[in-house]
Amino acid sequence: MQFCFQNVLLVVERWQHFNGSLHGYFKGARGLRQGDPMSPYLFVLAMEILARILAEKAKSPMFKFHWRCDKTKIVNLCFADDLMIFSKGDPGTVNLIMQGLDEFKRLSGLTPSPNKSNIFFSGCNRHLREEILHIAKFNEGTLPVKYLGVPLITTKLKAFDCQILIDRITKRIRSWTNKLLSYAGRAQLIQTILFSMQVYWSSMFILPRKVIRDIESLLRAFLWSGSDLKKHSAKIAWSSICKPKNEGGLGFKDMGIWNKAAVAKHVWFLFSGGEGSMWCQWVKSYLLKGRSFWYVKVPSDPSWVWRKILKLRHLLLPLIKLKIGNGEQAFLWFDNWHPFGPLWSRFGPRIAYDSGLDCNSKVSSIISSGAWKWPFPNSWEIREWIASTPTTFKPSVNTQDCPWWSLTGDGLFTIQSTWDCWRDKGPKVSWSKLLWGHPYIPRVSFIVWLAIHERLNTRDRLQVFGLVTHPSCPLCNDSTESHSHLFFRCAYSSQIWAAIQGKCNVSWPNLNWADNVELAVTSTKGRSLKSAITKLSFMCTVYHIWRERNSRVFSQTSILAEIVTKQIIQMVRGRIISLSNVMLSTGDSWYLSQWNLPTTIMSLPIAGRGTRDVQLTIRFFMLFNLRNGQVKTHCGLSEDRDALSTQLLFQMESISVSCGLSDVRHYMERRDIFYWGVSVTSSCANLEDAVLFPKCFTGGGEVAAFCALLGGFVMIGIPFRRWQLNAPCLESSKSQRIGLLMAV
Repeated sequence: MQFCFQNVLLVVERWQHFNGSLHGYFKGARGLRQGDPMSPYLFVLAMEILARILAEKAKSPMFKFHWRCDKTKIVNLCFADDLMIFSKGDPGTVNLIMQGLDEFKRLSGLTPSPNKSNIFFSGCNRHLREEILHIAKFNEGTLPVKYLGVPLITTKLKAFDCQILIDRITKRIRSWTNKLLSYAGRAQLIQTILFSMQVYWSSMFILPRKVIRDIESLLRAFLWSGSDLKKHSAKIAWSSICKPKNEGGLGFKDMGIWNKAAVAKHVWFLFSGGEGSMWCQWVKSYLLKGRSFWYVKVPSDPSWVWRKILKLRHLLLPLIKLKIGNGEQAFLWFDNWHPFGPLWSRFGPRIAYDSGLDCNSKVSSIISSGAWKWPFPNSWEIREWIASTPTTFKPSVNTQDCPWWSLTGDGLFTIQSTWDCWRDKGPKVSWSKLLWGHPYIPRVSFIVWLAIHERLNTRDRLQVFGLVTHPSCPLCNDSTESHSHLFFRCAYSSQIWAAIQGKCNVSWPNLNWADNVELAVTSTKGRSLKSAITKLSFMCTVYHIWRERNSRVFSQTSILAEIVTKQIIQMVRGRIISLSNVMLSTGDSWYLSQWNLPTTIMSLPIAGRGTRDVQLTIRFFMLFNLRNGQVKTHCGLSEDRDALSTQLLFQMESISVSCGLSDVRHYMERRDIFYWGVSVTSSCANLEDAVLFPKCFTGGGEVAAFCALLGGFVMIGIPFRRWQLNAPCLESSKSQRIGLLMAV
């Protein structure tokens, strides 16, 4: 083993597809370094040998287990390159452990580092400590220490112990890269980076309330004021922000509720972990001791973590159900296995007394020969219990009892489902898809979100706070600036809306702000091109009007309404061009023309999805191999291959024609479709014959078709009525290319 670690030999094995034999060996030159992908596997193999050595030492009569590890026979725990060894504070036991480490050193060449190793004592006098330290040659350590990134303590987790987490989040917020982020950028950073920084801690402990308040205060200040972390700039309550987007929030999660949901997975492991989880074995051996988790009493001196877990029982009991198999795992009175729920909760302790079964009885005690064996019905509780059991509800003695998480369809625990169950739910809002539905622009949607909540700092609100004396609109200097006036009733805004409505082919009446939002919601339903353009136009108009208003207030600069309109059109068009697979609908050609959009953003409709009323002529690009006088085709469906291969309109021998229209090239490149040529050329004697079919159609709902011919390969557009999807061009070899190309 020492030879393997000190002189690494790497084995090169040929691909088994050829011969499956070993090629040979070569000696490693530098060895494995930290971060090498092979290091964890090699270390696990080494620690497995050490664990077996220590297990052998533990069989000695002189070895004494730690008083909390005797039942489970735990000697050592290992994670990454950290090793923890547990034993009683006994010199003979420590001597056996050191002998095991020396034996491992002789085998592998690995030895513990004295400077990085410590011994932690509990309940040992000074003389005993000195004797053990003399044997081990290690330093004495004191708690708390940081292990795997979290504090390892024996007392209650305090806010001071979590200060390192708060400092890490604060440092990330104050990074210079965050100073120029918009509202939407900061919201995205909170959801993806800052919130995830506490996930590991929240999965281990129930964090103190002060720590949760401090972290949420940092996130709230960063959202509204950036890296300055001002605490007086919040526009909307944090509780409203921590709601899903369809309930009017930003999709943030309440950290206190999420913390409980993350810790709840430990309770789920008690039911689903089985014998493979060391933690489950330890809890069942030392804390539960054969009793039900749901009704075990809180010890007089429990650990702080265990006490916090027990406080979640009333929330988790309705959610964890047991599907009865042989009934050997489910507690008869306490587990949630019956349609009534826990029988103890419904009938109380009297039913256990009347049935003659003790409190810790399992469901298997009332199962006999694959059927229920009910207790004698000597009380109304037992009679109601028996009468309420459905006849189809029977045990399955050939299987084990199975835990079932009632909040998910597959019965598996998820933190998301738990959080969603425990959070405070609000009413659904009608405008969530208007703001956050595809397509949307994050920074625009955030401003419109504030406007819908009427939390933008318009002058009518600032006057209420005593910050301004004259609430006149900065765009028209006429009426009081409110959300309804600024965005719809102002003369300046009306000019912009008139131009945008004409561009979108819509007509909206002059309503107040809330009614206009509802009108926009109803006008932008669906996934058509018209809906996408109308929705983006509405939101971008609100966004640019607000930008122009702020420019006049803070920079004393102004631009004409026509320029603002062009900026809105440019923003909308830029977002629309980035789309793909927009559903075809009647009238889309008008929007494509008005907004100067390429046809590449449109997708082929799928039969049976509301597109049967659209009459289009589809021409597929078929690539044929005409070498050696043979025609080979591939169109994805076997029933279509023969039909298409018989529709060849002409054959050429020496033709070199390649399509070079930029729209076609752009379409093919974006969809990874095989493309030949950059310009239209021909070496054919009769060019008219070569381009006789197909022709290019540019309007009237016709779909443009193109043909390209090169060498012996002929690409021909063929009229065909059947929709053909998911059939990209295949390139099988250099001498043969077959496939199906689609152009719309």
